[in-house]
Amino acid sequence: MSDLNFSDLETDFDDIEGIDTSSDEHTYFEKCLKCGGTGNWVGGYTNHVVRKCFACNGAGTKEFKTSPEARKAAKASRDKASRDRIEANAERGAAYLEANFGSKWISAQNTFDHLPDEPDY
Repeated sequence: MSDLNFSDLETDFDDIEGIDTSSDEHTYFEKCLKCGGTGNWVGGYTNHVVRKCFACNGAGTKEFKTSPEARKAAKASRDKASRDRIEANAERGAAYLEANFGSKWISAQNTFDHLPDEPDY
């Protein structure tokens, strides 16, 4: 095998596009919602047990790299995308049923004429 020598290779990683090497100085701390900022988790139905909070590891605060507003906007965007995906799937399903089975047969199968008017209690 040949010996590879990389000592003469000079690369400035700041010049490479798509790689962020700058240190992010913004850190957001929030009170842990699982333990209420105490660092202790209290749980159990009959025997109340106090343990170190698993969510914040007993610190009482959680550290985030993005602001609460940015996380809230990202969650709203994810929720909207999920709703749009569900609506699109419902429309595709209805179009598939219409194209393959016809709505008259489906509506005939979904009637409740076979049920009695009043239940026998």
